[in-house]
Amino acid sequence: MAIGVDEEPRKSTLTKIGEIPAIEEFVFLKL
Repeated sequence: MAIGVDEEPRKSTLTKIGEIPAIEEFVFLKL
């Protein structure tokens, strides 16, 4: 149980870190 709980926040954090540059790049390309 503890392992699953520890892994989920890490995955969401990694996806957020990966999405931020993608969003910035998308906005930059639209401008």
